[in-house]
Amino acid sequence: MPGRPFCRGLELELVQKLLLKEGAPAVLLRAELGMGVTALLDRLEAVLGGLLPVVRGGSIDWDDADALLHGRALVLVDGLDSLEEGTLDDLAALTASSLLHLVVACPAWGPLHPALERLWSAGQAEEVYLEPLSVERGQAFLEDLLGAPVLTADAWRYWREAGGSPYWLSLVALTERDAGRLELRDGHWVSVGEPESDGDGGALGEAVGGTMSRLHECLRHPLELVALAEPVNQSLVTAVVGTETIRALLEIRLLMQEGENVRLVYPAMARVLRTQVSAETSAAWHVALGRHLEDEDLSTESFLRQVAWAADAGLDVPDGQLVRAAVQACKLYQNALAVRFAGEVGSGPWARRARIAEARVHFNRAEYREALRVFNDALPPAATLGELLFGTLLHMACRLAAGDPGEAILQDADRIEEEALRIGPSSDGTGAGPEDIRRRAQVIRAFVLARRGRMDELGEMLAPLLAQPVDERSSSDARMDWCVATGLESERQATLGQTGLAMKLAMDAWQIRHDERQDVFFLPEFLVARQMMAGAVGGHWTAVEEILQTVAVDASPAVASFGGGAQLVLGVMDLRRGLYRDSMRHLTASIDSLSRSDPQRLMGYTTAMAAMAATIGNQRLEAERLLSGYRPSAGIYLLSGHEALVIDAVRELLHRTGSGEKSLEAAVERLRAVRHRGLELDGLMLLHALGRMDVLERAAETAAEMDGEWASAVSAYTRAMLGNELGVSLDVARGLQEQGYLLMARGVLVAALAQAGGARQGVEAHHARELLDGLDVVLSQQGVVDAGQVGLPAPPRLTRRELEVCSMARDGHTDEQIAAQLHLSRRTVGGHLFRSYRKLGISGREQLAAVLPPTEEPPRQEA
Repeated sequence: MPGRPFCRGLELELVQKLLLKEGAPAVLLRAELGMGVTALLDRLEAVLGGLLPVVRGGSIDWDDADALLHGRALVLVDGLDSLEEGTLDDLAALTASSLLHLVVACPAWGPLHPALERLWSAGQAEEVYLEPLSVERGQAFLEDLLGAPVLTADAWRYWREAGGSPYWLSLVALTERDAGRLELRDGHWVSVGEPESDGDGGALGEAVGGTMSRLHECLRHPLELVALAEPVNQSLVTAVVGTETIRALLEIRLLMQEGENVRLVYPAMARVLRTQVSAETSAAWHVALGRHLEDEDLSTESFLRQVAWAADAGLDVPDGQLVRAAVQACKLYQNALAVRFAGEVGSGPWARRARIAEARVHFNRAEYREALRVFNDALPPAATLGELLFGTLLHMACRLAAGDPGEAILQDADRIEEEALRIGPSSDGTGAGPEDIRRRAQVIRAFVLARRGRMDELGEMLAPLLAQPVDERSSSDARMDWCVATGLESERQATLGQTGLAMKLAMDAWQIRHDERQDVFFLPEFLVARQMMAGAVGGHWTAVEEILQTVAVDASPAVASFGGGAQLVLGVMDLRRGLYRDSMRHLTASIDSLSRSDPQRLMGYTTAMAAMAATIGNQRLEAERLLSGYRPSAGIYLLSGHEALVIDAVRELLHRTGSGEKSLEAAVERLRAVRHRGLELDGLMLLHALGRMDVLERAAETAAEMDGEWASAVSAYTRAMLGNELGVSLDVARGLQEQGYLLMARGVLVAALAQAGGARQGVEAHHARELLDGLDVVLSQQGVVDAGQVGLPAPPRLTRRELEVCSMARDGHTDEQIAAQLHLSRRTVGGHLFRSYRKLGISGREQLAAVLPPTEEPPRQEA
């Protein structure tokens, strides 16, 4: 495809190394179609064409062979089918005789051509596999292709659709862009719609058509069958189309195995193929395969495919199966599919659950008021306690996302208990009883306490809920309530400053197994939000990055519903580190994503963080714009509390009226009174950022009562700032730099050197200045300009002559020896050393070895 970026740089380096440094006569590029082998050969030809005679495609003009062989030509073969019979044998023989280099594109799997097999067996050929792109390389490829950053969740989805193939990845992304479902907003590519099948035309449809036209007819219909049914048990489909057919499709890598199942390698291709099969043919295949929708062992994806296939083929699907499919589809953010399944449910006993599934689709689309309208106006009355429980947590989540007052949520909890009394004992197969209703109502009330920041009352309410252990024998509703209560306890502990414990609690809840068919409330999104936020504000950055990686691969819908949460977390971590421009890049992407969907009500917090990053990163106009557009959002209390503190600090940094500082000071006192240590420490450190040195002792006391890496960093920082011992400060600064707290590390060094004044501190002062220089370089690249505001002049540099004299003195030469070698007087040598000692902050030549680098570097000349 014209314009497709090169994405095989690692493989290019490896092939060059094998050919030029290790002397491999031949390199066999093992690759599936669409993996970038042609682009790799093109780049090889361009890079090595100036070093070797290059022949492309094996079309050697044997009349000029002597000239080519004299220069040991490089022959690049883009596929064995491009060679005439016998040519490869000739090329292999010349390669074996060390008369030419050979690079051949070969199928990724299966036996080699006999001529190549002989080279490989003789140790004269190396294999290089072009594997599918990783998620990270896939995102980089997309951003090169589209010319701007792509949101992580969207990149993951396109990468999965393409099976990691650069060819299919470019087709999917460009098709989505051309269809208007991928838009450029504020410098980031953002998905604004669900992928649709492109069976009738477009680049993706044409590519699928071209692939099918090259297949033997006996393989086309079996491939369509697998596309309709995937993932499908291999033994079942083999019984219909034959073992050899499936083996052939596996060998040419159009199918892949997943345990006992098979599926297409490229999901985008399967999506298109499903649109090209007639309803009659589809129904016939469905009957022939003999699948059963009531099969409880089907994976979620397989179950959805079976229901969709049956519906497409015009077969009857029971309402219970349609509701189950609608619930699972909306949790996977397959909104159109969920609406379709729910809409096919009639007015019978499953109608209430179907309408609630439609409310979940509105929630997914950030249509929170529409979702509430469904709950308030469109639900048939519940006939059983199980029906009454279904959707109650989603109803509460919709109220929270819409910004409804806590009183409305409390009234909902009361209404659930009243409705249960009306219904009375009932049995609908779920086992729900009055105790389940009471427990669920308490969980809903606990949410209100959490949002209001009433953590003591919240702890009392959660204690009996958490005291009831759950296991796989517990009901699905009991497990759900325990996990939600544990998530709220995680939020409470993070507010109290115990972020490590908070993360552990959220992980404990994450590991409880659930039957996802039982409710439309998607627990992972709730737990991910609390776990990642606790980790980000607590400084547990490595753990958060691991969570982000796991979620991006294993549970991307959680990230999608988390809104701009993934980008927000990255932005907050960079902000803590002092990487303000990097932080702005993530936060800007988060703001755009949250403008479309913000179920956790993160927009206010994200805007506050972006305003702080812009302020410290010397983007005053942007900071003022963000501040003017800021609207507080009452979401997760830990974040909304931090948000208010940051906004006060930003106002004071920008305007210096004293009002922001006064408001911040009052907020810190309120937080201290209720022992919300995590927020109190954040407020104290923001006051310190305004220049308040008097808060450091209290910050040290508060940090000592907390856990987590952020509290540990603050403890070290305050110890150094209050102690003013250069050696201690240097060690602390190095530790803070290693943890990633660059601005804090710089502050420690500046304060210690300023306190030292003109006193000679020897080697420690030199190393402190050296570390400070390095930090200033990094921070200046991030827009930080306070390096020139602290009143500490940059350490003077040695002249070239001074460096020569000091280097010789460091190496053990006496003044007389230096003078003789450099043709200087002894007095001049002494003068150079005296001035150099003062510049370096040392007292004598015995310290030169500690402050001068072992190898000479060009010095910066003095004016």
